[in-house]
Amino acid sequence: MTDYRYTLVEYEQSFRAPRLGNWEVDKWYPFVKPKARRGHTKVIADNRGHLLPGVPRKAPWGHFKSTWQLPRKITRNIGK
Repeated sequence: MTDYRYTLVEYEQSFRAPRLGNWEVDKWYPFVKPKARRGHTKVIADNRGHLLPGVPRKAPWGHFKSTWQLPRKITRNIGK
């Protein structure tokens, strides 16, 4: 009778670091301190996430025009 019990070692060996090839040492970089940021953060929203008065509202799509906003015929001048 054949023994069908498998051990985890059979499956884990394929995923060990030397077999995967990801055991190499990373490239060494000299220690460089990050530069301090200058200036201050400008608050544009309140605690509820609404824009404060006076903050310009911009569309996330830029100058996008949907099908219904386009003219009937698209001429060369409009395509520019």
